[in-house]
Amino acid sequence: MTSFFYQFVILFEAVFNGLIIGATIILKSADKRWYILTCLISLSYLYVTVNVAGYWMVKNVYWNEDNAGYSFLNGILSVIMLALLVKLAGERYNLNSP
Repeated sequence: MTSFFYQFVILFEAVFNGLIIGATIILKSADKRWYILTCLISLSYLYVTVNVAGYWMVKNVYWNEDNAGYSFLNGILSVIMLALLVKLAGERYNLNSP
């Protein structure tokens, strides 16, 4: 089950980058800028889904001693990966700039 989560995060990164690139191309070439919603709605859905699923995996599988998938190390690594995804989104949208 652990390898599935990591594969999912890698897939998320690829789709995330594709949607960001698509949004950039649409902004630069489309006459109607509201077409960007096609990418941004999909991107926001993907981002929320991955973070909720990651939180659920950490809470209910990795840090649940009653579960067969209990692994504190996998939980810590997953939390680090989720934090990096949040940081990545912040850098892509440059949320820290005034």
